[in-house]
Parts: sequence; C-alpha cells; structure tokens
Amino acid sequence: MKSILLILSFLATSIYSLGIGNDCTLHKDCDSGVCSFVSPQKGYCVKKCDVSANPSQCGTNGACQPQVDSSNDTTDGCAVTTKQCSINSDCKSSSTPICNQYSLTCEAKTTTTTASSSQSSTKNTNTYSTTTKGNLIKWPKNPNNQNLCQDKVTGGLNDCYHLARFCTNLVFKPMMTDKCPKTCGFCTQGNSGVNNNNTGGNTNSNSGKSCVDRLDSCYRYSGLCKSPVYEDFMKKNCPGTCGC
Repeated sequence: MKSILLILSFLATSIYSLGIGNDCTLHKDCDSGVCSFVSPQKGYCVKKCDVSANPSQCGTNGACQPQVDSSNDTTDGCAVTTKQCSINSDCKSSSTPICNQYSLTCEAKTTTTTASSSQSSTKNTNTYSTTTKGNLIKWPKNPNNQNLCQDKVTGGLNDCYHLARFCTNLVFKPMMTDKCPKTCGFCTQGNSGVNNNNTGGNTNSNSGKSCVDRLDSCYRYSGLCKSPVYEDFMKKNCPGTCGC
C-alpha cells in the first residue's frame, strides 16, 4: 500500500491534465475539459455543467454559462468566485459538508423535495438523491455498509489525504476508487462505494489494440507488473513493459 505514492509520482510525469480544483489557464488543461475563470489568465478546473439542468448545478453561484479561454475555446461551466473546496474533505463545517465540484463551494447535504404536491415540501431523509433529466433517483445509505467505505491507505505522506488531487484524474480514478473511496467522496455512489472500479480499472482491454505502453516511464517500474496490488493497473497502462 505504501508504494502508491511511488506509482503516482512516476505516472504523473506523463499526465498533464489537471483534476477538479486545480489552477488552469485553458480548458484543455483540465480532465473535465472546463476551466472556470476568476481572471483573464487564471481559473480553476470544474465539472462541466448542463445549461438545461433545473435547478442549476451551480448552486448559489448562478447559472451555467459559456466560459471562453484565451485560445477562444468555449465550453459550459459555472462561475467560480472563491474556491472553497475540491473534494468533500475540504469542507470542514458540519452544516455544509458536500463539495459542489461545479462551483467549488461547500453545500449542505442533498434533501428530497416533493414536487407533485400543490405545496412543495422538503424533508431530510437517509438517502442521497440525484437527478437525471428531471428524474429523481434515491441512493439508500445503508448504515450496515457505512463501515465498509474506508480508505485503505492512511497515515503519513503516502496516505489518501495527501493524494486526493488524483481522485478525478481519469487514469488514476479506478485505483483511487479502490484505495481511497472515503477521501475521494465515492462513498455516496451506490450503497458503499467500495470496489466501485468496474469502469476499466481492473480489466486488460488490449484485445484488438497495439501492445504499446501508455506512459513513458513504464520501463522503470517493470517490477510492479506482478505486484498483487498494482498488477491490473500496470497491465492496463504498461502492456508493452509487462508483456501482452
């Protein structure tokens, strides 16, 4: 587990895109493809918002609107006035424990709103709720599963807290989902958020593709190809070094 810092440090030399909350100057700098600007030459990476979403995904920061970078590339994003957070663990107040990654603001937990009644009523529930094209989806928080969603690497400079910037990196996300679900805020996805890395992190999908390393520094760490912890990750990103 302690070698997670070693893996991330050498792979980071080959990955130039930035995660949510990092400083940026162009949209292409960000994993999400959106840099929200606080000045002409400075911005923060945020999630891409949907202009048709109701209510707005931007929360108190207004509506989703076009963001134009210095190269005249335009994409939709929420305005960021002050960066409060990048992930949930940055929000220290118990009243606003959730980081809105569209606007980088700390917000209260989601509540369920009854819209079918003539009088709109809001009540606290033991569920997280999300909307997809206006349809309410409730994810139950099973108390029996809460203790399952724990970080596997804690303590010291190698722990999940110090590596939180990799939570939203597309290459590292499968591994961070497995090792650091609590720090990354993946516990709210489904019942526990544990082992929720079926998006390609644990499968070797080289079939039909050339057997070429995706990262420049693979050859330096060929010894990790057979590591029980990193074998799947190395096969996916360093197939040439590890042997197809």
